Amino acid sequence: MRFVYVILVWTVLVGGLELFLKQRNAYAPITQYVPPAQAAGHYRLEVTTTFSIEPDPFALQIDTEEMPPALLVRLAGKEILRVSDRLEQGATLHVDPLVGLREGNNEFFVRATPPTEQAGRANALRLRLYREDTLLHEQTLWSTPPDSIAAVFDVVVGTAILDKQQQETDHDH
Repeated sequence: MRFVYVILVWTVLVGGLELFLKQRNAYAPITQYVPPAQAAGHYRLEVTTTFSIEPDPFALQIDTEEMPPALLVRLAGKEILRVSDRLEQGATLHVDPLVGLREGNNEFFVRATPPTEQAGRANALRLRLYREDTLLHEQTLWSTPPDSIAAVFDVVVGTAILDKQQQETDHDH
């Protein structure tokens, strides 16, 4: 008789749990991830160094065939610019066309390593984002001695922002 009670209690518990889960899923809102739209237009990223850059001699090198980067730029986790050689002060690099920019928030991760003899001073890296020939956003990233630059460049891209900038330039005439 105890065995029958145990089976009955388990049946009620498991059945009640199953009924609860079915009811909960029936009333749960259905959410679906919709990726942001690709930003319309021709975009270009410009990176200007105020210091020489070179690969970090102390970087952990996992891949023996590829040198650690002296300059690395990623957009949404995807590498869009990599410089593995020494680059002289004042160099300007372009990512043209810039692919992968989305409507809304975009995040660039930037890392640049100064030579060890320049590690004791503050260094700057200038980033500019253009749509066609219009400057959308610019920012200067600074290092704190003796560190290299490792920072995030946040940009909001959208038609409302572009319309606002167009209105501001129309008022200047």
